[in-house]
Amino acid sequence: MDEHTIYHNLLEAMEQPACPVCRLSRRAVDVYLDHLLYADVTSVERRAEIRAAQGFCAEHAQGLLRIGRALGVAIIYKDVLDNLLRALPVTSQRSGLFGRPAGDLLPAAAPCPACAYFATMERVYVEAFVKHLENAEFCRRLEASDGLCLTHFRQAAGEKMDAGRRRFLLDQQAEKWTKLSAELGEYIRKNDYRFRDEGFGAERDAWQRVLASVSGGRDRKEVE
Repeated sequence: MDEHTIYHNLLEAMEQPACPVCRLSRRAVDVYLDHLLYADVTSVERRAEIRAAQGFCAEHAQGLLRIGRALGVAIIYKDVLDNLLRALPVTSQRSGLFGRPAGDLLPAAAPCPACAYFATMERVYVEAFVKHLENAEFCRRLEASDGLCLTHFRQAAGEKMDAGRRRFLLDQQAEKWTKLSAELGEYIRKNDYRFRDEGFGAERDAWQRVLASVSGGRDRKEVE
């Protein structure tokens, strides 16, 4: 993906709710999984990666279900299952099946390939995000957006940058969290029976937005 495309993807994502890096990295994984099921299902290299990982993590297995390419899923997971079956008798005969911890019956799984791809795209977008903090239009879009989630803010803040970009990034995050905290306070206040007649305003979905802001980048397995 070229720099121009990455830049405009970030601009467009900042017009949507929640963290732009989360949104774009998840979208990239959806494209990866769809391509896998449509075009790469017989790839020797891809199949080896998936066998080593013993399939996908729970989150990305749900992604396969959403995509719905049933034949591709069946082909990939038959390969995974047959590989697990081949490993079982060898392990049990060598070490004894009974009395062994369940985790000892099979070799450890490699990281989920989709999680690894997410981490790769996450890094691409975080690095581009920090680079474009020197761009006036980019900064205007950031000011109007929900900003980064905690995970991606921490990653961005850890990147090398000049003092001006760092101060802008920190100020923006503090401003967005301060506003969200105030909206949560108002949401809590209006749930008190004494104030329920006031009705909810912009704070009505603050409890949902804070989940995306604080926990948004952490709904995947960590990949070393």
